Amino acid sequence: MKKILSLLFLLTSFIVTAQQEQATDKKEFTTTQSFKYSVNTIENLEKLNFSDLKKVFKDNKPTDLIEVSFEIDLPKSTNKFKSNVTVGVETKNLDSLIIRLHKIQKKIINISKEVTNK
Repeated sequence: MKKILSLLFLLTSFIVTAQQEQATDKKEFTTTQSFKYSVNTIENLEKLNFSDLKKVFKDNKPTDLIEVSFEIDLPKSTNKFKSNVTVGVETKNLDSLIIRLHKIQKKIINISKEVTNK
């Protein structure tokens, strides 16, 4: 009986120590769904660099939907001019989004200058 219990104890200890955790190769990261620029002067709007967006969305999958928005609020202008633009695409189309944002940025700057000069 003593030998059976000793053998059972030994067998149990070998089974317990033989179990090991399997390593997982899963990388955990977060994805960014939206990004917003907010400025209160035309000069700050002119300084926006949309090329940095590639760094912001680098961990996203190509099919993830993303939104980029920027707003300008000119409280000191005579008409208290405000504008907000939001553009959304899939991450794989980020380059075309940046081109579109540059065009929109130029138009908003021109409109803002016209409004503040009146």
